[in-house]
Amino acid sequence: MLPGTYYVDIFYRPAGMNWVEVANSGSYINLIQISVIYSNNIELYSPMVVTPGTTLTKGHPVSVNLNFANTGTSTFIGQYGVGLYSIDGNLAQTIGIINENNGLPSGYAYSYPFLTITSSSVTVDPGTYLLAAQHNPGNTGWQLTGSSNFQNPIKVTVVAPALNPDIYESNNSVGQSFNLPVTFTGNNASNSTSGSNCHVTSDNDYYKIVLSSGFKYTINPRIHDSYGSGNGIVYTLDGLFSYSTDGNTWSNAYDDVMPGDILLKGGGTVY
Repeated sequence: MLPGTYYVDIFYRPAGMNWVEVANSGSYINLIQISVIYSNNIELYSPMVVTPGTTLTKGHPVSVNLNFANTGTSTFIGQYGVGLYSIDGNLAQTIGIINENNGLPSGYAYSYPFLTITSSSVTVDPGTYLLAAQHNPGNTGWQLTGSSNFQNPIKVTVVAPALNPDIYESNNSVGQSFNLPVTFTGNNASNSTSGSNCHVTSDNDYYKIVLSSGFKYTINPRIHDSYGSGNGIVYTLDGLFSYSTDGNTWSNAYDDVMPGDILLKGGGTVY
């Protein structure tokens, strides 16, 4: 069991039934909180302060400020390190290592602002990890630094980096519709929104094509996405589209292709 905060919860199961939590009774309380600590000659002597916080972004920098105290009987010479570990305890990324060559005497800790261990980039995939402080005395092997006074390891979450807005932004309303130029070769024209994305979950993007009057147009739109790609490119977004010929009344939403075509007599603007 790793150091940290846990709860003890007692259940019982009547014959042929599901498990049931034992109820509190007077001064007898179920679901009690316990703390598991781990002691060592080198102890964590301050909370681990993570910048930018316990939510990390893949590809972004991270730093950990912390202090160590030597509670042993001899001077510590060796290394301090911080790493990200999977929940089952496997090393996922070394954040950084500091060499202590001068020695930390017995009974001493570091003065403010303590030690800061950094990495220029979080490289692990998004998920939940344990961030642990360790020490390596005399290059004899890494040990988990003691957590008698401050929690070690701590739980952190790694998230994917935010997408940058595409080149068509800002086009989040009809009035901001991005104008897609149309150039005909004979009676045919084609255009696409290459590189478009939904950089936030609430992103709704608007485009328009303006067609000259005096002609009859047949328009065949489609969306290439993770549900159905027709151009050989792999996409991560499952998108929907609809269309309007006046900017107010909209068609049903379609996924990849729509049945039939958009027919426009006399030109105009299609959104």
